[in-house]
Amino acid sequence: MEKPAVYLMFILILIVTLFLPSCSKEHDHSHAHSIAMPFDLLGISEHGVLEVIDDVLWFHDFESGEKVVLCNKPDCPHEPYSRDTNPNPTCLAVLPMKNPFNAVGMYENHVYIFSSDRINHTIVYKENLDGDGREVLAEFDWEIYKTYENVVFQDGHAYFIGNQFTIDDEGLPIDDKKKLVVASLDLKNGDFTELSAVRDDHLSGIGTLRIFADKLYYQHVYFNEEMDFMAEDAIEKIKLYGHAQMYEIDLATNKEKLILDLDQENGTLQDLDGKYLYFLSDDQKKVSTVSLNDFSRKTLFEGNEISQPRILGDGIVYSQDNLYDGTLYFYDFNTNKTTKIKRPEQETNPLLAYDDWIVTSASIDDGEFHNVLIKRKDYLEGKDNYIVLN
Repeated sequence: MEKPAVYLMFILILIVTLFLPSCSKEHDHSHAHSIAMPFDLLGISEHGVLEVIDDVLWFHDFESGEKVVLCNKPDCPHEPYSRDTNPNPTCLAVLPMKNPFNAVGMYENHVYIFSSDRINHTIVYKENLDGDGREVLAEFDWEIYKTYENVVFQDGHAYFIGNQFTIDDEGLPIDDKKKLVVASLDLKNGDFTELSAVRDDHLSGIGTLRIFADKLYYQHVYFNEEMDFMAEDAIEKIKLYGHAQMYEIDLATNKEKLILDLDQENGTLQDLDGKYLYFLSDDQKKVSTVSLNDFSRKTLFEGNEISQPRILGDGIVYSQDNLYDGTLYFYDFNTNKTTKIKRPEQETNPLLAYDDWIVTSASIDDGEFHNVLIKRKDYLEGKDNYIVLN
């Protein structure tokens, strides 16, 4: 791998690991109507789960338990685009010209596909749940920020992070020079709105996008120009040159405000709900809260070498003592008590919590890791009765 590629990968890993919640860490979106996961190309709603497999869109129906290609054409071979063998695909579950699926989601009996036909440009398709009636809903000059942050569908809008690359003289994107914005898309008329200020700071990142009632929250991370991720002491310099702030956007007025300078907190933001921000102390010995109402601080619980605390329904699930053998702990908000959970060793931390479901990745009988669904209650009871998605 060439040095620039190593450099950019190192930047991404450090930013995601040390500042923003990562893909292996659960996001609780039980408050949201539906979710699209761009990095995993999954979409989940009360109807079921969308998943892109080999450039074909599939649907797992919760009601029937069936998994089908999202195309209602009889005798369709469901073949994706191929310049040599299928230059004009007719299947309703594929996209033209090998345009990528950047995100897929469902909202009120429609499927929404975020795609692109060129750099810094998005096409959003709207279609029926059977794949029929596809139409272009919107086009705009931002791409979906394809990291571990999700697209949230709520109150007739899709909320997401937009990415815009700087283009070099050869028309290619410069990976470490980009603009980011929190944006919304009106799912009826296709209107695109920039909700946040455009962020173009050095090595900038946006994450932890959450919506509670009429408030949207997100975290902005950036680094001083002096930050050199290739230096031998790069890890030590992260705290010195890295900065993070928490912002709130009032969705009724589209007004944005800085609510907390995270640089001043003793610890790293791990998660949030509609009432609190949750922090893990730098020594990994306690999880504390900051109230979103009056910004008062409180220690929630203590432990030893606490790792990856995340909200899961009415509590927080986490590991500790540097044990990664499936042993987890669940702190219950209602009882203020902690119980031990034993999960399979060949299972990642949850990718997403939605309503009563958890999406995670686990090794099944074939020895390969698959995206799977499991009920939240079963998960907390240590069961492994998965629904395999891919």
